[in-house]
Amino acid sequence: MKKKIVTIALLFILSVICTHIIVRILYAQMMSLTIIERTDRDFVNSKNHIQYLILGDSHALNAINSELWMNSFNFSSQGENYAGTYFKLNHILNQTNKIIDTVLLPIDLHNFSFAQSKRIEPSYYWVRYINYGEWGKRRQNQFHFFNKYMQGKVFPYTENFEQLITQIYESKSPLVPKRIKKFSLHMNKESGTQLRVKNHFEKKYYVDDDLLYYFKKSLSLCQSKNIPILLIKYPLTYEYYKNALDYIDIAHFYNKIYSIAAKTPATTILDFQDDFFGKDSLFKDPNHLNKEGATIFTHMVMGRIDSLQVTSHNSVLF
Repeated sequence: MKKKIVTIALLFILSVICTHIIVRILYAQMMSLTIIERTDRDFVNSKNHIQYLILGDSHALNAINSELWMNSFNFSSQGENYAGTYFKLNHILNQTNKIIDTVLLPIDLHNFSFAQSKRIEPSYYWVRYINYGEWGKRRQNQFHFFNKYMQGKVFPYTENFEQLITQIYESKSPLVPKRIKKFSLHMNKESGTQLRVKNHFEKKYYVDDDLLYYFKKSLSLCQSKNIPILLIKYPLTYEYYKNALDYIDIAHFYNKIYSIAAKTPATTILDFQDDFFGKDSLFKDPNHLNKEGATIFTHMVMGRIDSLQVTSHNSVLF
């Protein structure tokens, strides 16, 4: 009887292990279809010499079409915050053979918000870049980030499955989707914008110190490698900007960011934030450009960079 119980227990454990392996393999195959994984593979297979490396979240991802910009690579990802950006940048500069001439980083209003600090998924992807031990200590929540590490390394399929399906669906389109959505045609522009801004900021007048910390580390890392930095204020709709004023003192916020940038050599700020005010047909929602807008904006960035010279000893607002 005892031998039978042991046999049943072993068979049960074996079945659990086999199920785990099979589900993990299926999850990995599904993840391989997502935009974030496809971009990662494209980066690995890209040229070793990249003149302009673009990092950031979905704002940068949707705004700059690197297919139109020779020798650039848009390595941004949806929901990426500055902790993710720093660890990814650190990996690129210290653990790959890529030669990067210039790095483009975002300084949008939401990039340093408390809500943004919680966005760093999927763990299956980010575990290859993020030092979860360091990030956990920084957030004073090591158990949570140990759990995220284990999720990424061992049990990735326990994460948001609905988000995975959405990413797979979106991956059927190119990096900048073919279908042109126009914010100007939205039925509920005002209420939709209010909800978007509320989700982005969550807490009024709150700049997350940890995201600011990793922003500074990103600048210092580039400085240590003698890599010039372009800090980009990406375009917004006027509706988004107006609603953001209820949550953040924008002038005070940018004074703080500019003072940090001024201390970092070879850092240039390119401000496009209000360049598309009143041009809602170039957005697919309150803060993301559509394909038409991205095409125009990519050429604007290229033209602006061509008209300035990034020096190695001072910061510029252009």
